[in-house]
Amino acid sequence: MKAYRRCSDRHVLVLETNLTYVEKCQIFHYADLIRKAGNELTGIMKKDMISLFVRKGIAS
Repeated sequence: MKAYRRCSDRHVLVLETNLTYVEKCQIFHYADLIRKAGNELTGIMKKDMISLFVRKGIAS
C-alpha cells in the first residue's frame, strides 16, 4: 500500500465494513460528486481572484 501511495496523487482508502456492494458504490459516487463540486468551486474562486487582481492593478 505504501508503495502505491508514493506513486499516486490520490488518497488511498481501505474500508473494512459490512456494507453491500450497492451501498459501497453509493458512497464512492457521493464522494466523487463532492470532489467534482470542490474542483469546480476552486476554479470559480481562482477565476474571481484573478479578475479582482486585474481590476485592482495587482496582476502583471
